[in-house]
Amino acid sequence: MDNLVAVSFEPVEGGREAILAQLQGFADVVFLPDLETQARAVAVARARVLFASHFFRGEITEDEWEAFAALEFIQTLYAGVEKTPFHLVPKDVLLASNAGTFAEPLAEQVLTLALACAKRLFPKYAGMKAGQFDRNPTNRYLGNGTCLIVGFGGIGKAVAGRMRALGMKIWGVNRSGRSDEPVNRIGTMADLDEMLPEADVVVLCLPLTPGSRGMVNHARLRRMKPDAILVNVGRGALVEEEDLYRHLLTHPDFFYGADVWWDEPDGNAPFSMRFPFLDRPNVAGTPHNADRVPGMDLEATGVAARNIRRFLEKEKPLNIVNPSDYNG
Repeated sequence: MDNLVAVSFEPVEGGREAILAQLQGFADVVFLPDLETQARAVAVARARVLFASHFFRGEITEDEWEAFAALEFIQTLYAGVEKTPFHLVPKDVLLASNAGTFAEPLAEQVLTLALACAKRLFPKYAGMKAGQFDRNPTNRYLGNGTCLIVGFGGIGKAVAGRMRALGMKIWGVNRSGRSDEPVNRIGTMADLDEMLPEADVVVLCLPLTPGSRGMVNHARLRRMKPDAILVNVGRGALVEEEDLYRHLLTHPDFFYGADVWWDEPDGNAPFSMRFPFLDRPNVAGTPHNADRVPGMDLEATGVAARNIRRFLEKEKPLNIVNPSDYNG
């Protein structure tokens, strides 16, 4: 069989070498950005594996999707795959994400955002800049509280370790309602509404699908404690934007910490939002940079390349995506 791996993005420094080191002796590797039109067309037609970043747009044209004649497996560099053009992916082609690779830095970001909210870091800092030295006992103590992690996979388990270190009880929600990670309670999405009222911190770290879009809406916000902390490192659209903004206005002790937003700009385009979340004292935010840790992209490249090798060695690849989750 013609084992050709086509890489559709420009890897970070050292990434090409990492890919070649993993796949040497298993496949030929071509980097599509290097190729002229005719050579690129030949590579697309021959490729058995496509290694994409996860954006796809700008990497593979619509005509090229139709030209993949031998494609069997797609591997993404990142975990999120909601931008995959599933309607163009050839039928029966396996798609694997790189889920869990960035779990440790993301878990650290969750801890940072949760503590910034609990300790009222930004409003207290702003008050000091304005000449106020407010020592009133408004800090939240998270020890002995309950952390509800929605999306209890690789990231969720890493979050659990950090929050457990604070002395929090860990509740998880996943598809199966089972986990090998020690938890105080585990449930499925069917249990979420029952679990929300007891949680002091709610962490969202699940993928964005038609089923999860807008899952945190007015009704679910109302089920949470008035002083709960909601942390989102999944995708902005997991939360209904206007519902959250109105809730923050009417519940000043409710805090929102996020690394992901509804309309994130490409490249150096300006960032703007429909509602002025960042003017709210009960919001702590970062610009989707939790995974922007030096060396992480290179590590993720190697992890993804190893998963491609698993496929080529006829082992079951990790993190296979079910397209029906995204076509609903």
